[in-house]
Amino acid sequence: MAWSTWFSTTDKPGSSLHDDPRIYTDLNDLLKIKAQTAGFSFSPKQGRCSIFSGLHESRLRGRGLNFEELRHYNNGDDVKNLDWKVTLRTGKPHVRAYSEEKERQIWLCVDQRQSMFFSSQQTMKSVVAANIATLCLWRVLADADRVGGYIFNDNSSFHFKPQRSSALAMQFIQQLHTVNHQLQVGIADVDVPKIRLTDMLATLQALQAKSKTFVIISDWYGFDEECTDRLRALQQHNDVIAVHISDPLEQNLINVDSLITSDGHYQLQLSSQQLQRNKNALQHAYQAAFLAKQNLLQQALQLSSFSIIDVGTDGNEINQFKSAFHMNHKNSEEE
Repeated sequence: MAWSTWFSTTDKPGSSLHDDPRIYTDLNDLLKIKAQTAGFSFSPKQGRCSIFSGLHESRLRGRGLNFEELRHYNNGDDVKNLDWKVTLRTGKPHVRAYSEEKERQIWLCVDQRQSMFFSSQQTMKSVVAANIATLCLWRVLADADRVGGYIFNDNSSFHFKPQRSSALAMQFIQQLHTVNHQLQVGIADVDVPKIRLTDMLATLQALQAKSKTFVIISDWYGFDEECTDRLRALQQHNDVIAVHISDPLEQNLINVDSLITSDGHYQLQLSSQQLQRNKNALQHAYQAAFLAKQNLLQQALQLSSFSIIDVGTDGNEINQFKSAFHMNHKNSEEE
């Protein structure tokens, strides 16, 4: 089922849909999100059982920033690390051991497919995804870590290698803004192959990344068993944080009086009378399909101790994400 724009803009005669920040991203608004990064962080502050533990400090011994201990010299140790004062005092060679500090890499994967161009509330799912991705981008850079990006829609994708620079941030935001404004209501070419969710996950797998954190922001439309396998494979050596964006109307049809559905080529209109005749069966099947997708996604994330972050379209996505992230972070610390 392909959704189209739900809310009306007739209260703004002569205005362009592209000027409405509820429907399309506003570049200035994305830049202003930088001031809202307080209250959450990807920086590890938890124990070794947390999904983030070890991402900043490895247990590798070597010449690093953090002194860890003095210990007896072992064959193969670098003589440059000998502590001569302790060696002379004890009569036995001692070396200074260090914990090698490693920076973390965060990958932001942002869904801007046609299924994201929908809302029955305040803000399009596509705009919600862009706002959350931008929030994460500014947060990672504030923590002095490297951030990479992967933006995809139905027809193309854009990659950004992990960097630690404001220039990358501006490129990422500009590209995200551009892709977002390519979304539109209209006839879709159903014969042209589309980029599926499993294709995006396959691309991430091909990176052969290790010890990275992938933040995937999507409505997870089209999530299936193949996606499950790819997501689990990605988690073998990395952390995955799944941000699930959904609209109340996608979860439940209780308050719908009439409905128009489309596959991108044909449309089917159901009147209130038709809906009433099959209301219970339709609502049950509709809600069951949504819950099935959620359950499948949750099962795929069993390798991660980080729960799915659910975000809605009511215009409060920043606070919803930060609050859910904080709770998941806290739960990870307690495990």
